[in-house]
Amino acid sequence: MVDVEDPRVDVCLYCLPPHRLRANDVRYMAELSKHVPIVPVIMKADTMTIHEAQRFRQEVVNRLQNPALSGIRGKIEMFQFSPSTMERAGLPSSAAMSIPPFVVIGSNDINQAALQDDPPTYWPERSYKWGTAEAFNPDHSDLLFLRSLLMAEALEEVSLAKRQRYEEWRQKHLAVPFMTRLKRAVLQFVIATALPAAAVVFAANHGFDGHRIKATVVNSARQARIPGFRKKQSVQKAQPAAAAAAMQPESTQPLLAISAERAA
Repeated sequence: MVDVEDPRVDVCLYCLPPHRLRANDVRYMAELSKHVPIVPVIMKADTMTIHEAQRFRQEVVNRLQNPALSGIRGKIEMFQFSPSTMERAGLPSSAAMSIPPFVVIGSNDINQAALQDDPPTYWPERSYKWGTAEAFNPDHSDLLFLRSLLMAEALEEVSLAKRQRYEEWRQKHLAVPFMTRLKRAVLQFVIATALPAAAVVFAANHGFDGHRIKATVVNSARQARIPGFRKKQSVQKAQPAAAAAAMQPESTQPLLAISAERAA
């Protein structure tokens, strides 16, 4: 069998800048959430302290629950991972209720000492004068939890939600409402049956004559001097005259001359 790529979107990882939640981001997430589940991710968590990151995480949750912006009604839906799935990904049960949004750190700098271990360990980090921010450290970043959820533990859960969402969309767009079907049936009845019957009854009650209507139309066209009617009528008159002359016998003209001489 040929592999067919699935064009449907599983989830949308919406990256948020640190420190401040902009109104435009809230509006974009509100619009995107109508079509695909949102998983907010706070980037560059190494620019915040641990307490600042936790405080900003709670601010994002509160704004998504109550956007307080014109044109947005109700809360913005996020993809809700089940508590058991989040526990399998390594999140403690106490933190499972406050995530997402995820707070992550990304880095291309690798701890060289960890690479020399046996076995070698891939450990990205960011070094500063005041300390080191480690991307895989659960106290600094949720990157390991997010990777485990999307690539392993919650893969089936995300796929099932995608199929369910697609079936709901399919039923909504393919199903014809009862009132729409009723309107179509009434319209077909009126066009195919009611209007012709009403026209016949109206013509019978008012004594309309087909030939008379045609003659009235032709006379009106002549008076209005519509191009084509006058020429058509002259051609129609010339054709019977020519046909009568062709059917007349050749001996008719001598007989008419003789009868004229006798009368004189």
